[in-house]
Amino acid sequence: MLGFYSYRQPTAHLLQLDLNGPDPVQQARRLVQNAAGTRPGPLCLLIDCRQLQCLRTHGLGHFASQLLLIRLLGVGLLLHHVAPPLARRLRLLRLDTVLELARPADGQQPAAAA
Repeated sequence: MLGFYSYRQPTAHLLQLDLNGPDPVQQARRLVQNAAGTRPGPLCLLIDCRQLQCLRTHGLGHFASQLLLIRLLGVGLLLHHVAPPLARRLRLLRLDTVLELARPADGQQPAAAA
């Protein structure tokens, strides 16, 4: 367990995805294909937003596009360590309807949710 859980899909199998790689959508596709036969139930990809280089180099539009392309693979998206400004922008873009901001499994509120 990665220390996080999904409120929308509490039984989901969580896999960590690094969006700083050369092709995060292809990486997500490989993760989904590899996990398809190993565990029954829903799959969520956990994305750490602390060091997102694509936000600085390509901007929010590119980041949102990558998230939506990954979401088309049929997996849930769980973002953690989301800074408050990014969380506000994601809500303004209504991306909070297709992804989820993670909360620690021990019940503590993350700084981004405050």
